[in-house]
Amino acid sequence: MRVVFDNVLAAIGTIALHALLIWLLLVGVRWERPPEDRAMTTLKAVVVDASAFEQVAPDVDEQVREAQEEAEAALQREAEAERQREAEAQRQREAEAERQREAEAVRQREAEAERQREAEAVRQREAEAEREAEAARQREAEAARQREAEAERQRQREAEERRRREAEERRRREAEAEAERQRQRERARQEALEAQLQAELAAEEAREGAVRDGLLAQYIELIRQKVERNWIRPASVPDGLTCVVAVRQLRNGEVVSVRVVECSGGEALIRSIEQAVLSASPLPEPPDASLFEPNLEFPFKTGE
Repeated sequence: MRVVFDNVLAAIGTIALHALLIWLLLVGVRWERPPEDRAMTTLKAVVVDASAFEQVAPDVDEQVREAQEEAEAALQREAEAERQREAEAQRQREAEAERQREAEAVRQREAEAERQREAEAVRQREAEAEREAEAARQREAEAARQREAEAERQRQREAEERRRREAEERRRREAEAEAERQRQRERARQEALEAQLQAELAAEEAREGAVRDGLLAQYIELIRQKVERNWIRPASVPDGLTCVVAVRQLRNGEVVSVRVVECSGGEALIRSIEQAVLSASPLPEPPDASLFEPNLEFPFKTGE
């Protein structure tokens, strides 16, 4: 408003100046300096006729009106310019406010972006910390699994060692038991051998006694007689021939094999003797059991 007021005053001053100039032209006022004395100034007035003034007065009024209209128009233009300046200033203020709002929005967006970056950095740090914690948990779990696996391997080694010691102890006990059984068998064998030896000695003594008593000769004679009873003399065999017959027999007297080991006759005699022995099976039992001989020899004669 101060500017508008100043503009109005300037317009009024302009109108007044124009009116003064018009008046000066009408009254013919001018300033002259005398050539002889430049220091002194003489004002000369020209008297104008009133009728002439009346003639030019309408023009002056018209000019005044025009000046007033021009002043009003100037005022209007100035007011319009002021309004435009004010509108421009308002637009500039609004633009500045808009720029400030945009700048504030930018700052807010930057602050929000910074907060988001900071939040993202916090999330990343938290995620990294969580990953590190998870990795630490996994390492600890893996270490625990390894310790458990090592403990299990140690338990297996200990169990294997116990089984090995138990197996060795079992083998040792079995070996000792086998050795004891072997010793027992050996003692039994020795005892059996001793008993057999004693029996053999007793049998030998009995046999010797029986021999001394003539029982062995009687036993062999019984066998020879039975064989001779079963002998079929070949036609070509003469009397007075002697052969030695070897017989292998079982305990019950059954003949297992027969062989003529010595003979002064021919093949026919040998075959006839062997057939006679087989036909005489089972051979007679000895009068004394101690006289039994599984392998015995006896003489065979073809007659006197």
